[in-house]
Amino acid sequence: MKKIWLPVVTLFILFRISGVALPPNDKIWDIAPGEKYVWLAYGNGEVRAGYDLRGALRRYDRQTREWRTFTIQDIFGTDFNARVRAVETDGSSTVWVGLSPKGSDILPWACAVSHDNGDTWTSFSTTDGLSSNNVTCIEVDSVTKAIYVGHYFNIPGSISRSTNGGVSWSVLSPNDTDGVCAIQARGGTVWAGSYFYDSYGGGEILFKSTNSGDSWEYFDSSDTPSIHNNSDIDDICMVSPSEVHCAFYTEFSANSSSGGYVYTTDGGASWNTQDVERYDEYAQSITVDGGGRVWIALRWADSHSIYLTDDNGSSWQGFAYPSPLPYVDPFVIRYDSRADIVWAGFSNPSFNNFTTGWCWTSDGGVSWHTDPPPAMEFTAADPAGWNLYQ
Repeated sequence: MKKIWLPVVTLFILFRISGVALPPNDKIWDIAPGEKYVWLAYGNGEVRAGYDLRGALRRYDRQTREWRTFTIQDIFGTDFNARVRAVETDGSSTVWVGLSPKGSDILPWACAVSHDNGDTWTSFSTTDGLSSNNVTCIEVDSVTKAIYVGHYFNIPGSISRSTNGGVSWSVLSPNDTDGVCAIQARGGTVWAGSYFYDSYGGGEILFKSTNSGDSWEYFDSSDTPSIHNNSDIDDICMVSPSEVHCAFYTEFSANSSSGGYVYTTDGGASWNTQDVERYDEYAQSITVDGGGRVWIALRWADSHSIYLTDDNGSSWQGFAYPSPLPYVDPFVIRYDSRADIVWAGFSNPSFNNFTTGWCWTSDGGVSWHTDPPPAMEFTAADPAGWNLYQ
């Protein structure tokens, strides 16, 4: 037995040391396309086949088409049991990661930042001024450079904000519900979505600030029938400060003709609601591509599908497992403007029946690929970015 297991153990150790990508049965929690790299927050919560990396981060190099793996040890300098739940990049060499616990573990850190694409890291926790070490989402305002960290089950203080790169933090309390799971910000306009509408007697589910979170405007069922008791705004995509698209879940959707997708094009003055697929309205993630098409990932639906609309939800085109989607249970979907592709990450709860991982499409969902996207080459003629070539 010892002789049989020795090569396996040795191979696993080499994988961890070298940073070579491990087999594709990883739960993908978040995706952040950057200028030169694409970042994936992932983790194998079930410790399948021994591939528990204590939560992890992957970096895809657009030029070399190679992956590098970062462990909790790599990022925080010590090993502990947690998942990297959120990842965000400012588009250049700065990347932020946020942690959430596995089970009831108490985490020593909340988030970390690297300003050199992962070579070195600085960590932050409640002792640095954040309101919680349980992070659900991270957003960097591309204009003001303010950092917003959303927290789960933290009342008050569902958002921590830093305007100086993490040197100091302010605690924001836009809501009195269970926490914040989605944040988008641009030019000081901030949109945030909440968990569990009235678990603590709260009345708001969606929030907007035009002064970087110093004060908030609230939206609930009086503004749109879709936002009602026990709704979750699971994800937000801000096309502009006035155009915002939201994916949400409500436990009442099976008894209602509304659910799944809500959007505004006038800063919240009016709202529009569309079904994604009736009775399957656990809309987990949303993104809008360069052509204005809206993509929504549905979890727990019979087909475990990704849906696409080019008419703001009046009609939908679905993509399901096993064809053309290679995996079940999409958890995150993000438009990559640099490569003009859509990334999808999956988080199937049962590794015994399905593998899970990431894929991408460049043809409107006709085909989905699990191999690295085409390489991108930096040229002197395009000093600000990378050009796509086959």
